[in-house]
Amino acid sequence: VKRYEYNAISPNVIGGSPANAVGAAVWGGTISGSGAQGIDLLGIPCTPSCENRVTDALGTIGGGAANQAGDGVGTTEDSIASTVAGGFRNKALKFGATVGGGEYNRASGPIAVIAGGFYN
Repeated sequence: VKRYEYNAISPNVIGGSPANAVGAAVWGGTISGSGAQGIDLLGIPCTPSCENRVTDALGTIGGGAANQAGDGVGTTEDSIASTVAGGFRNKALKFGATVGGGEYNRASGPIAVIAGGFYN
């Protein structure tokens, strides 16, 4: 599945599961693929759900499941340009934050980088 959502500043491009989502006021968001519908992926709970979500402008998710780019609170421009390359249940929460992969990683500072691993 590939969706294009028009925005006057920059369109959003959403691939993978139909459940993957880019926030309503977000511009320039990209989800390349993967994600899943529901709250369980091969018997592993996703908490809260298995779709990938971009919540702030210019956020990017390469793949995986239950990942989030952006903080999901405040405006859609307070945590821009965050990236999750892939993995499972990862979050890049601040401006320019990046998670390369792994599981349950949280890049919670501006321009923070977590290459991968588990629970970083």
